Amino acid sequence: MTGRAEADILRRYGVGLLLVGDPYQLPPINEDGPILAPLGTATVELDVVMRADGDKQDLLAAYAFFRGSSDLRTGQDTPNVQVRHISTAKPEEMFGAGAILSTTNSDVQMVNSTYRAALGLSGMDPQVGERVILTSNIDAPKGLVNGALFYVASCEEISNGYRLEVVPSDVVEVRIGLESPYEIFQAVPDLVKELRAEDEATLSERIGSGAAPNIITIPATLHKSGFDCDHMAADKEFCKRAMRLSDMHFGYGLTVHKVQGSEFSKVVFYENSWWPKRTAQDEFIYRCLVYTAMTRGKSQIWAFTKRCQYYGKKVDQHEAA
Repeated sequence: MTGRAEADILRRYGVGLLLVGDPYQLPPINEDGPILAPLGTATVELDVVMRADGDKQDLLAAYAFFRGSSDLRTGQDTPNVQVRHISTAKPEEMFGAGAILSTTNSDVQMVNSTYRAALGLSGMDPQVGERVILTSNIDAPKGLVNGALFYVASCEEISNGYRLEVVPSDVVEVRIGLESPYEIFQAVPDLVKELRAEDEATLSERIGSGAAPNIITIPATLHKSGFDCDHMAADKEFCKRAMRLSDMHFGYGLTVHKVQGSEFSKVVFYENSWWPKRTAQDEFIYRCLVYTAMTRGKSQIWAFTKRCQYYGKKVDQHEAA
């Protein structure tokens, strides 16, 4: 992601900049504001909301909130846009989503732990059919880049780590016709058999063209700590160390930062942790987080929070689902 430092270098050498995108999403990590602010450039802002589907209320509300509204919503909750207390969240509502978003890594690991328990899984070992996410760049030509989602095709335990074969999430979702990892889990083993047969049948063709196979081997040993979601959820310091040691972890919960530029049919924004708002910059980043999370859903966005007051709308802890 381009930040102010890169922009300043380009401008210093007289390079003209044409910036195209959504300035209300999160700035690069460690940046203190939107990239447009210090450039002093003329901007053209589009004011027509364009979405593939959905009722657009989520996008309109998020846009108004970012621009200073005290209320996240423009109207009453609908089946597609809801704001509820976190205690009312039901498993079927959470697990039907293509992405469950949180603001912190420890909350993401709590979602991962809960999700795996619902799938009947225990321990750390990744199982065939589980969704995982890369947290660093390993091999860009093969699509092994930071933030990429995959489904596990095989797992081999090696000393303190794992060697994984994976299938890109878009391949799995297109072939199976589903988006929710909960619904996909059971179908992946049979799909892996089909994909292995296809890879073997097209081996010579792929060698000639340089095309990647359906099933990709991660060319690095992945540290076990990155898959210890129970420990990571309970201990924030361990979570930080594990995130540094491992290039991959389970991908049921995702941070808002990781899904910038991505969209899912249904998104759950699970806001379990308080975001510090000590300064104007904290407030700015928080509004970016909410805006980005609320604009990831193409059809549905449900926000669950434990705040007593949620931007002008009281969220009752005992509110009926």
